[in-house]
Amino acid sequence: MSFVFSLSQAHAAELNASVFSTTEYTTNARLASNNTQDDVIERVGLSVLLSEQRKRFNANASFNLSQEFYLNNTFSNQTQLTTGFGLFNFDIIEEFLDWRTSFTRNDVLSDSTAGDTPDNREQRNTFRTGPTINYRMTKASTIRLGVNYVHVINSDEEAADTKRVDANASYIYQYNSLTDFSLNGNYDRVIEVKEDGRTRSSSNEHSQNISLDVGMNRRFSHGSFSANIGRNEVRSEDSQTISGNFFKLQLQREQVYYHNIVAQYSESISDSSIGFESFESLIAANPTYSLDNPRLETTTQLDTIKQKTADISISRGIDSYEYTLSAFWSDLNYDIQNNDERSIGLILNLRQQIQEGLTAGFTYQHVKQELLDRPGDGDNATQTYTIDSAYRWTEEFSTNGFIAYQHRDNNKNTFREYEELSLGVTLNWDLY
Repeated sequence: MSFVFSLSQAHAAELNASVFSTTEYTTNARLASNNTQDDVIERVGLSVLLSEQRKRFNANASFNLSQEFYLNNTFSNQTQLTTGFGLFNFDIIEEFLDWRTSFTRNDVLSDSTAGDTPDNREQRNTFRTGPTINYRMTKASTIRLGVNYVHVINSDEEAADTKRVDANASYIYQYNSLTDFSLNGNYDRVIEVKEDGRTRSSSNEHSQNISLDVGMNRRFSHGSFSANIGRNEVRSEDSQTISGNFFKLQLQREQVYYHNIVAQYSESISDSSIGFESFESLIAANPTYSLDNPRLETTTQLDTIKQKTADISISRGIDSYEYTLSAFWSDLNYDIQNNDERSIGLILNLRQQIQEGLTAGFTYQHVKQELLDRPGDGDNATQTYTIDSAYRWTEEFSTNGFIAYQHRDNNKNTFREYEELSLGVTLNWDLY
C-alpha cells in the first residue's frame, strides 16, 4: 500500500515503509569446521522508499536498517544499514545541463574466502556529485559531458579511503529508431588517499584509470542487445601501468521457446577502494540486496583489480509454476595481493503459487571457488538447499519462512569445511 501526499506546488511524493522481525535458528553461527555453536538470531528492521518526481527535479531515498541480536552471544549485537540514495537530481537548464548526486552504503566482505559472518562484514560508503551536459548537435547526434567528485569511505581500517575526480564524455549517434552507436571515454583520478590513518596527497602516488570504448545498442522484437568494447588502463608514477580490455555485453530476449533469457559479460579494471561500478549500481537499485552472493567484493588494502564476469539466466512461468536456472562465472586478478580467485556457480529456483497469497519455493545453489594465488588453501565447493514459503494474511501483513542446509567441502584444507542447518520466520508489516 502506498501513501501519497500533496506538496504546496501540487507535486506529489510517494512513501513506502515497512517494518519486519525475523527469528532464525542456526546450528553453526560461526560457520566453523569444528567446535560449532548454535544460536538464535533476532533481527528487527525498517525499510523505507521515498521518491518525488517533478518536471525538472526528481529525488529518491531508500534504505534498509536492521539490528541483529545473538541470544547465545556468539557475536555481539550488530547494526546494518544499506542505502541507495539518489539525491538532488535536477535539470539546471532543461535538456541541456543537469546535476546528479548519489550516495550508496553497502555491506562487503573483509575476506572473500571466509563466510558471511558479522566479524567478516565491512561497509563501504560512496558519495558522487557533479554536473552533466547534453548537447544535441543534430537531430541524430548528441554529445554528453560529465564530471563527478567521488568520496569513498570504507569501515575496514586496512582499506584505503579515497577522494577522486571522475570525468566522462560520449558521442551518441542515433542510426535509426532501433539502433544507437556511441564513442565513450572515462578518466578517473585519485586526488587523495587515506590509509592506516595517514593521508597521502602527493600526486605521484595516486592512480589514474582511463577507458575508451565504442558502443552499440540495438532494440528488436521481444528483446535488446547492447555492447561496449574498448580498452582500460590504470597508470601510476610509482607502479607499473596495468592495461586490459573493456567489455560490457548484454542480451535480453523474451519468448525463446517460451523462455526469457538474460545473458551478460563484463571485463574491466578498478581498485579495491571503490570497487566496480556494476556492483554499486546494483546496490543503488536494490538497497535490500542480500549478502548471499559468492562474488561480493572485498575491502582490502589499496590495490588494482582486473575483473571478468559472465552471467546467464533462463526463466519460464507455466500457470502457477515458475522456474529460473542461472549460471555465473567470475575471475578476479589482484596486482599486488595474493587474492586472485575464480568462481563458477549454478542456481536453480522453483516456485509455485499454491493459492492466492500463498507461495512456496525451492532453491539449489552450487558454487566452486578457486584460490589461485594460495593453492595450499585448496578449492571451496559450497552447496546450499533452501525451502521457503510466503503468505499474505492481509494487505498490510505477510509471513515468510525458510529452512536451509549449507555444506562446504575443500579438496585440501578441512579447516575450511563446514555445514550448517538454519530455519527462520519473518513477519512483515507494510506501514505505508
